[in-house]
Amino acid sequence: MIALWIAIVSVVAYILHSWRCLARNIAAAKRSGLPYVVQPIYTFNRAWLVTHRIWLPLLRKLPSAWTCPWIEFLDPDWPWSIKFNPFEQLGCDVFLAVSPKKCAAFVGSPEAINQITARRNDFPKPVWLYKNIDVYGKNVVSSEGMVWRQHRKITSPSFSERNNGLVWEETVHQVQSMIAGWIGKGPVGAKTIQSPAADAMRATLHIISRAGFGVRLLWPHEESGLDRCSVKRDGYTSTNTPSPGHSMSYSHAMTQLLENVMWIPVLPLWFLARSPFRVHRLAHEACVEWGKYMVDLYQTKKNQLYCGDAEATGGMDILGAMIRGSGLKPEHSRPNNSQKSQTSEGQMLSDSEILGNAFVITLAGHETTSNTIHFSLLLLALNWDSQERLQKDIDRILEGRPVEEWSYEQDFPKLFAGMPGAVMNEELRLIPPILLIPKSTPDDAPQALTVDGKQIVIPAGSDVSLCPMALHRNRKFWPSQPDLDYFRPDRWFVKPAYGLSESPSSDDLTPNAEPEELKPSNGSDVPRSHYQPVKGAFAPFSQGHRSCIGRRFAQVEVVASLAVIFRDYSVELAVDEFASDEEVAKMPPGGAERRRVWQMAAGRAEDLLKNNMSSIITLQMRGAHVPLRLVRRGEERFVFR
Repeated sequence: MIALWIAIVSVVAYILHSWRCLARNIAAAKRSGLPYVVQPIYTFNRAWLVTHRIWLPLLRKLPSAWTCPWIEFLDPDWPWSIKFNPFEQLGCDVFLAVSPKKCAAFVGSPEAINQITARRNDFPKPVWLYKNIDVYGKNVVSSEGMVWRQHRKITSPSFSERNNGLVWEETVHQVQSMIAGWIGKGPVGAKTIQSPAADAMRATLHIISRAGFGVRLLWPHEESGLDRCSVKRDGYTSTNTPSPGHSMSYSHAMTQLLENVMWIPVLPLWFLARSPFRVHRLAHEACVEWGKYMVDLYQTKKNQLYCGDAEATGGMDILGAMIRGSGLKPEHSRPNNSQKSQTSEGQMLSDSEILGNAFVITLAGHETTSNTIHFSLLLLALNWDSQERLQKDIDRILEGRPVEEWSYEQDFPKLFAGMPGAVMNEELRLIPPILLIPKSTPDDAPQALTVDGKQIVIPAGSDVSLCPMALHRNRKFWPSQPDLDYFRPDRWFVKPAYGLSESPSSDDLTPNAEPEELKPSNGSDVPRSHYQPVKGAFAPFSQGHRSCIGRRFAQVEVVASLAVIFRDYSVELAVDEFASDEEVAKMPPGGAERRRVWQMAAGRAEDLLKNNMSSIITLQMRGAHVPLRLVRRGEERFVFR
C-alpha cells in the first residue's frame, strides 16, 4: 500500500513539475515575439527518439481537435514530411515549439541564419549531442570554443587542393570499378542494380579510405587472386582476410562500423559489447577493430615521420596531413607505440584526438556524399530531359578524351560550373544530407535577432535548429523559381536558356575570406556562373565558421562520379517488378505500353521518396530501395519525347 501511495505521489509530482515547466516556457515564448506551438513531449528526448514509432500511430488515432497542430512536430522527421508548410501556416520564417523540457526554435530565414552562424558564441553548438562520438578521442565535431578552434586549425588544412586532386583521381578509379561490377565482363547486356544506394556507399567508402588514410580498397570483382592484406607504401589493400591480430579485415571493419554507426551515439560501448542483439555486438566489434587498424596506420605514419620520410607522411591523405599539422617533428621524441593518447612535445593535438578526428571525418563524409550520388542517379532516372542535358554538357567539357587524360585542375572547374554541378546542387536543394543543423542559446542568455526589420528573441536554454528543407523551399528567397518541389537542375543557370558558352571564372573556386584557421572550406556552395540565391538561402553544407570542413572534398566526389557514369552510360528505372526484359523488348519504343510500365516504376519510386525517407545520422531511404539500370547511351528503353 505504501509503495502504491509513493507511486501516486511521484506521478502527481511529475505532472505538476512538468506543468510548471511548460507554463514557464510558454511565458518565455510569449515574450519572444515569435509564433509558437505547444506540444506535450520534447521531440528530441532520447527515449522518445527510440520509441516514437510505437507511440505516434496511437496518438494519431486521437481526435484531431486534441492533437492539432503539435502532433506533426513529434515526428523527428517532420522537416521532410511537411517541409515548409508549418512556416507558411504560422506566417513566419522562425517559430518555436514549446514543451515542458524546453523551447525549440526552427529557423527557415536566411537573414536569421546569417546572424546565428556569425555569432557562434551566442549560438553555440550543443556539443552534448555529440559526446558519444568521442569513441576514439575528442574531435572537431564534439568540441566548442577554444578547443574547437584548435581542432579546426589542425584539420582544416588537411582538406587541401592537393588532397582534392587525390579525391578526383580515386573517384574516377573507384567509379569505373563500380561500373565494371555492374556490367560484368564480356558482351553482357544491362543488369538491374538492385541496391544502388549500397553501391554508392561502397564507392564513397573506398574513396575516403584512400584520400583519408592512404588505403586503397578493392571491389569484390577486383579481389580475385588476393587472399591476404597486402602492405604497400601507401597503406593496405584490404581483402576479406583479417590482418594478424584482428578478427575483421580493414574493409569489413570499416564497412560494418559505418553501417551500424547509428548505435554508437545512442548506446554506450560497454552495453553494445554485452547486448543480446547481434547487431549491437557487431557494431562494438567493428568499432574496436577499425580503431586498431587506425592505430596501426597512425603509428606507421608517425614512424615514417620520425625517420624523416617526409614524402611518406607528406602524401596527400588527410591522416598524414593531420599528423604533420599537429606539430609532430622528428626531433621531439621517439615513437612510443604503447601510449596511443600520448602528446609529444610541441604536438598540438594528442594521438587520440587525431584518431578522433579521423573517425568523424570518415563518418561525416561517407554517408552524406554517397546519398548525394545515389539520389542524383535516382532523380536523373526520373527526369530524362535533365539526364540528356547532363550528358551533352559532359561531352562538351570533356571533348571525348579518355579518363586517363582528365585533370582535376582543368576539368573539375568546368564540370562544377556546368550541368554536373547544377545536378549536384539541385539534389542537395531537394534532399539535403541533414534535416536539422543544431545550435543552441546559453542557459542564462536569451538572444535577440532581427528578421524582416523586427526584433525577435530566442529564449535562453533553447534548441535552435537551422532547417535546410525550409530554406530551400522558401519562395521569398527563390523568387523566380515557381516549382521548388521539383527536380530542375536548369534553375541553377543564370540565363533562362540552358547552356554555357564561356569557361567559368577562376573566382568560382576562391575560398571564403575568413581567418585561415577557421576557413569553412576551400570552396563555395555555388559557382559564380550559377544562379546565386540570397546568402543563407542555400545551406546544404551549413553556414559560417562551423560549416562543413569537407565541402570541396564532397563536391569533387559527386561531380567526378557523374562525369564518369554519364560520359558513356544512361541510368533508367528498372521495371523488373512490372515487366520482364523480354516483354519490354516486344513493346514498341516510345509507345504507350512502355510508358505505362515506366510510369508504374516511377510511381513506386516517387512514393518511396515521399514515405520511406528518415534521418538517423543522415537523410536516407529506409526499408526499401529503387532498383536502377545502367545502359549504354543510345540503348535506352524509356525515352519519351
